[in-house]
Amino acid sequence: MKKNGNDKIVYFYHGIVDKNTYLIPRLISSILHLQFIKRLFYIFPGIDQALQKQNVSNENELSLELNPSFVGVFGQDWQIRYDVVERLKQIGAKYVSFHAPYIDDGKAFQNQQRSMMDHVFDATEESQQTTYCLVSHLQLIDFMSQKKEGPVLVIHPLPSSPYKSETDIIKGIAKNINKIKPLLEDLNIFIGIENMPWLKNKHAHYTPIVGGIDFFRNLMNEINHPNVGITFDWGHANTFARYMYNNSLTDKYLTYSEEELKTFAFEYEFLSQLQDKVYHLHLHYNRAHLLDAKPPFYAKNFDYHGDLTQLPDDEMENFKISLSPVIKKATLRSIVLETVPSFLNFNRRLSQYQSSVDILKTMIK
Repeated sequence: MKKNGNDKIVYFYHGIVDKNTYLIPRLISSILHLQFIKRLFYIFPGIDQALQKQNVSNENELSLELNPSFVGVFGQDWQIRYDVVERLKQIGAKYVSFHAPYIDDGKAFQNQQRSMMDHVFDATEESQQTTYCLVSHLQLIDFMSQKKEGPVLVIHPLPSSPYKSETDIIKGIAKNINKIKPLLEDLNIFIGIENMPWLKNKHAHYTPIVGGIDFFRNLMNEINHPNVGITFDWGHANTFARYMYNNSLTDKYLTYSEEELKTFAFEYEFLSQLQDKVYHLHLHYNRAHLLDAKPPFYAKNFDYHGDLTQLPDDEMENFKISLSPVIKKATLRSIVLETVPSFLNFNRRLSQYQSSVDILKTMIK
């Protein structure tokens, strides 16, 4: 991969289509627990339409991050479905990063429910299934990617259990990654462990752990491998900063001012302190830094992920400064403009992606 910032930008999020598109099939599959029901809806409208709208003829013109389990790549025991993989390869996109399945708030594990969001795994839990999942993802990435560029596999550190300590989480992740280190090296694949947002109304007690700087410093020191680093999610960090501000009002040991919140001081500090281990960025915008914004801060967009066209002019410079510790570093492998594609309103959203790319390119020149 070329090492200047512009060539690192990709602009499709791994979700492929927005949550509303999957609402009915998710409900059906949750009730019936039938794999073929889900597979009926595993289509790729976001990617296909992008190709049609842009008349893309070169895979370097369309790059994306993919969550393979969202599009039916894996069977029940993590075996790869190569017929689905071939469809993905024929689309003509360049896959620069992949997102492992993740735990939302632990309910999928605790209730053993099956849905469109299944194939979750707990990166903190040492088990045969966890190893199967990781190895299958690495094999898939090796099959789909240009190995010389060192694609990134994104992993969440949130456990399914509500009882694990910070030490438990760190030790668990490190043990699982230790098992696959030789494979990472052989295949030239990198892992980026992602900082988590303010987990309001979910595993809220994990928020001060898995979103903070100290946790990631300790985690990187424990793993201590050049192929394992951090995926920094700007929107997650912005909500974590809001959590710190809210709690600084009642916790005398935590000081975080409104001015720091508004100027994205936490994002800058995170990237400054951990800059050598930040391999991958998820960039987008949300309003967590504005005190009149209410959680989950999504306005018209799903989750924490708004596109950069929503970034006000008077915040542009602070956003740029918050990224400055890493944006031009050679250790940064790729950037994803992480907003959720919309099958239901695709033309507008595609235009927003392209505008967001232009905004980001302007900021990092």
